[in-house]
Amino acid sequence: MNLQENIQRIREMMNLNERLSDIQGTPHNREMVDESDPKTGTGKKPEGSGRRLYTDENPKDTVSVKFRTKEDIVDTLNKDSFKSKPHNRQSQIINLIHQRVRAAYQNAKDPETKERLKRALYYIEGRKEASKKKTERLRKLKEEMKEVEQEFGGYDDEPFDKSLRKNIRRILREETEPILNDMGEKYYISWDENYGKSFKLVKTPYGAQSGGKWEPTDVSIVTPENTNAWYEWEELSDKKLDMWKSNWDNIQKTLGNHKYNQIIRNMSI
Repeated sequence: MNLQENIQRIREMMNLNERLSDIQGTPHNREMVDESDPKTGTGKKPEGSGRRLYTDENPKDTVSVKFRTKEDIVDTLNKDSFKSKPHNRQSQIINLIHQRVRAAYQNAKDPETKERLKRALYYIEGRKEASKKKTERLRKLKEEMKEVEQEFGGYDDEPFDKSLRKNIRRILREETEPILNDMGEKYYISWDENYGKSFKLVKTPYGAQSGGKWEPTDVSIVTPENTNAWYEWEELSDKKLDMWKSNWDNIQKTLGNHKYNQIIRNMSI
């Protein structure tokens, strides 16, 4: 679905939103939510300061970084102080860790130290690549949102309702309609060609999903776009994977559009 078709869907959704607001007696336009990056904190080391990239100029923006082992990096990237940062700030921190680990690995002489740092480097390289892909998706989304602004006069003239804006983003991400091939059909997701590359199966940890009762046997299908789950959640045993693989042709037919589209975006098509 191209951008113009998406814009038409957005226009129809805005009209529906306005009609619902009239029925409910609530305004369909509310104060615009400012989602721009904070002005303070460029990631550069202030003149005369001993603080590094990951501390930034704002002391409240400090993230304590450890990268001696892979586990240290996992712990660092799981901290609330890291997760609460905007994406561009997280990217800065990930790049810093990658630079430091790579330098330490290249300079290491002891074989055990070299092997320990090799594991850490492999992990942070994967996180860095995932961060780059997310940056590209956000860049594309920002460009399309700008075209939508021009189509509807811009946020300043007609600010969007917060929930409406979220739905617009979802439409532009093509999460409401499946991605189709040139024949107008869904892509076939080959297990052998794509497992471990564009999707994999992991054990769903307790508290990871909102709503519903958690069971120790719960399984999640994740993609590289689900960064934490992709790198940190425990993968299924080979025996269980064989069971999923034997039923994969039927299972993939039941995938929701959101998960299906995530997998397709990470396939080489």
